[in-house]
Amino acid sequence: MSPGLRIALAVTGVGIFFDQITKSWAESRLDAGACSTSTDSCIDLIFGARFHLAYNKGAAFSSGESLGYLFGILALIMSVVLLYLAWKSTNKLNSILFGMVAGGALGNFADRAFRGDTSGFLDGGVVDFIDLGWWPIFNIADCLIVVGAIGLLLNSKESKPDDVTLAEEI
Repeated sequence: MSPGLRIALAVTGVGIFFDQITKSWAESRLDAGACSTSTDSCIDLIFGARFHLAYNKGAAFSSGESLGYLFGILALIMSVVLLYLAWKSTNKLNSILFGMVAGGALGNFADRAFRGDTSGFLDGGVVDFIDLGWWPIFNIADCLIVVGAIGLLLNSKESKPDDVTLAEEI
């Protein structure tokens, strides 16, 4: 196993663990639905931010709710590609970032695969619970995907010719 793949797999595993443990906490502590002072539906934090449980069967911003299975399959394929890129990479930072994006994608894939009802293939809703009040509700997996993707974009400008980047492989 290459050093890049070893790093990416470790980051992926840690990312999935923290994503799933926080989602389990949110489901055990919060009630889905509108926030109310008479229920435990939300936990207020600061500056309007709060923990607020919601389920998303679609993609970003709840778009494409009938295509959840497709997003799940794409997340799985994307994760395999990212781990392949990590295997080929000589850049440790890229390997970490590939692992972050793969961990986030697999965390949301796990929700679609294991948190749904029995009505269909990959029919589960992604558990979201971080609500800033001015942005759609999201989760730790979403943070990993966004931070990892931005990091890969920024690091691609700093890459040396022998580094493997997503653009070179595609």
